[in-house]
Amino acid sequence: MTEIERVKEQLNNLGLHTMAGIFEKEAEKAAKSQMSYTAFLGRLADEEVVNKTDRSVNAHITKAHFPAIKTLESFDFSFQPSLPPAQVKELAELGFMAQAYNVLFIGPPGSGKSHLSISLGLKACSQRKRVLFAPATGLLDQLVAASVSHTLQKTGASRQTRFIDP
Repeated sequence: MTEIERVKEQLNNLGLHTMAGIFEKEAEKAAKSQMSYTAFLGRLADEEVVNKTDRSVNAHITKAHFPAIKTLESFDFSFQPSLPPAQVKELAELGFMAQAYNVLFIGPPGSGKSHLSISLGLKACSQRKRVLFAPATGLLDQLVAASVSHTLQKTGASRQTRFIDP
């Protein structure tokens, strides 16, 4: 086994799969450019962190069960002139989560409630927060079932931020 193969194997054993995948190519680049050992290791670590963060954010998005991907940038505020864009952008900073406040969007069908809920949920996922998007009817059904079965305290409602679609 060569030294490169040994290092790759050890990186994989440590769960550093991105580093293992780019190690040989980056080592060649580092040797050609006379990069310092510290800079070389920093480059490998940077790539590993970026990859792990991306995987984590994508896992959070998958677990959130969004019905579609909607961003705040694609929301048409001219369609909802009564909705102040500054207030929505303030919500997008997610301060309400740190303060444990609820946000409720109320309005008729087609007014953008789901779009805004999903976009805020995506922002939370990008900060590696656990999110669950649920239609209000499904959530009510779960709460009624939990109440009937006397398991209401075990529903886990306090463990996740829920973006509810009325």
